[in-house]
Amino acid sequence: MSRKVFVDTNVFLDVIFSRHQPSAQFFRAAQEESVGLCVSLKTVMDLDYFVKGSFPKEQLKSMLNDLVTLHQLLPTTKQNVVDALSSKFSDFEDAVQHFTALAEPGMEAIITRNKRDYRHSRLPVYTPDEFVRMMKEL
Repeated sequence: MSRKVFVDTNVFLDVIFSRHQPSAQFFRAAQEESVGLCVSLKTVMDLDYFVKGSFPKEQLKSMLNDLVTLHQLLPTTKQNVVDALSSKFSDFEDAVQHFTALAEPGMEAIITRNKRDYRHSRLPVYTPDEFVRMMKEL
């Protein structure tokens, strides 16, 4: 796995709730191209929170188990939080996601549907469809 990207929570929610087709295409393309997908513990916890009432408990546990089995789970450190607090990000949660991704060696980009939330990112930020187009051009 030579490429590695951080996937924001909203991309997973798009797929789970079938609300944005390019997000599903992103996951298929990433698998075909052997792109390593990384998530934070915060993403796992957020998905549990947002999806809890929409699926039976065992199905939700299975989805979360697949998430942590198929993707690299990145640690969020005290330093990530300190950096987020002192950053120019207007949204603290997005700042924590950003600094969690940034701390991972070899991280190439952040994939999100809310690019403006990451305008202060030190990593390139792409929407799912932008990243799919970029993969096709390589």
